[in-house]
Amino acid sequence: MSVLLLLASFSVAAEREIVTLTDPANDDFGGGSLVYPERLDYRPGDLDLRVLKISKDDKGFWFEATFANPVRDPKAAKTGIGPEPMPVSARRGFYTFNIDVYIDTDRAPGSGNSFTLPGRKARIDPAYAWERAIILTPRPELARGELFDVLSRQFPNRSRYEAETSIDNSVYFPTEVRVRGKSVEFFVPAAFFGGSDGADWAVTTLVTGARPYSSMSLSFLPTSKTPLEQMDMGAMQPAQGRPQDTFGFESGQEASPIVDALMPSVAQQIALIGNDEPLIGMSWGPHAVNESALSRRFERGAETVRAKRNTTPEASGGSLFSSTLGGLKNWFRSDPVRPEADASGQSRKPVPLQSFLDPGIKGNAAAESAPIGQHAPVPERLRTLQQLFDDKLIDEAEYRMHKQRILGDL
Repeated sequence: MSVLLLLASFSVAAEREIVTLTDPANDDFGGGSLVYPERLDYRPGDLDLRVLKISKDDKGFWFEATFANPVRDPKAAKTGIGPEPMPVSARRGFYTFNIDVYIDTDRAPGSGNSFTLPGRKARIDPAYAWERAIILTPRPELARGELFDVLSRQFPNRSRYEAETSIDNSVYFPTEVRVRGKSVEFFVPAAFFGGSDGADWAVTTLVTGARPYSSMSLSFLPTSKTPLEQMDMGAMQPAQGRPQDTFGFESGQEASPIVDALMPSVAQQIALIGNDEPLIGMSWGPHAVNESALSRRFERGAETVRAKRNTTPEASGGSLFSSTLGGLKNWFRSDPVRPEADASGQSRKPVPLQSFLDPGIKGNAAAESAPIGQHAPVPERLRTLQQLFDDKLIDEAEYRMHKQRILGDL
């Protein structure tokens, strides 16, 4: 790992570099078994994260991620649902990846959150528990809208205002994005971090394949999973073999959707992702840890993963994300936030997101959502579809495709 720190006093330019973190080359295979989709617009190296640089100016923070290959332009890409070109809503200059940056802003072990968002299927070590999450995705409005749609179906008796204020204070979907060659830069306003200046942070950074078209999270087949458990939030989910439309894996062990993670060594990535162990990030500042020294202990863990690849997959009881929900106790406990006003103009404090996602809290049982194993009513699904189309979160081709599927259930 190479870490370059520039002191706060060295701030002649408007944009001040805080830290540069490097990741090993040729490790874009997740826990060791992932293979790229069998299609022309994906090649090894496309999601191989090499560098993450964080800078700050008077308005906020710039995150710059650099990959092994040039970032692919969506202009000539296809949606995967027909001959239509990539939706114009994927207009940020990229479409093949998501980048999650989970930021520990207070460096107090265990004080933040140890889960990742839906579709990532990973946990984070409590020593790197996060207070803020940055989710770079090709269609941020769609990802945010689908998340609220899922929460409204999971908890139909609760207001959208509660969900919006809870999520927006701790999860940010960048819309100001610049793509240049192998790099993508994205901006996060300083206000989002509640006064934290970035001098003493830790980040856990994940790269997943992006599904830029909407899955709609509209259950077309009966399922025992809740809406949240079904959600992938724009992340490709691997399938066994060498599929065309997603990442594949050839081992007997099911693969994680994480393609690359910012870590000091390849062995650490293989050991943690391959064994479903909590992920360790990278830190700097007064509370920094020597992650390079720690990474040496993962050599044996990497060998264990390699040995498991030819074993028979064990039965799964659901996604790792859903299995960790019962243990979440301090959702977004960090910095106090300003009271917000609801539609009536009355000042209200954001509801902790724990009250939405922790099933151990009274009122959060799965029974609050649609009965397990049944569809949401067809009229409700059509209204949701129409709303997303009216809000320009999906294009006409996606609208027609999903409407046909819903009506087919009749």
